[in-house]
Amino acid sequence: MKHVERDGWSFDVNPDAQQHYYEEQDLCGCLYCVNYREQIEEHYPELVSFLSELGVNACRMDECSSLTCDDGTIDYFCVEYLVCGKIIDSVPYEIDVGPVSIVVQTDGMLLKTNAGDAFLLQVYGIKLP
Repeated sequence: MKHVERDGWSFDVNPDAQQHYYEEQDLCGCLYCVNYREQIEEHYPELVSFLSELGVNACRMDECSSLTCDDGTIDYFCVEYLVCGKIIDSVPYEIDVGPVSIVVQTDGMLLKTNAGDAFLLQVYGIKLP
């Protein structure tokens, strides 16, 4: 386990379990997901860095909700990541990482994966070409 703290939040995450989780998951091949994976590291390096601290690969999102804007950009209004580990301490606020906000699901929902305990991050505010 690895301990990570940010903005009053405290997590114990398991990078090995995260890798095991990824091995069991297929990547979505839709154009929105492919576009996201191709561009997220270049356009949102602070988010990529924070997710990496948690053992999460920014290109391996579990779900994304998006729409194409009139200017041709894509608004990824919610991108979800499953994180293998536990929430140790929380505050009633989101985590701000650069221009995006991350909501940690704390409504009593603790997920179980084949790799163990997990929780969900919802990222808001991503817009890509």
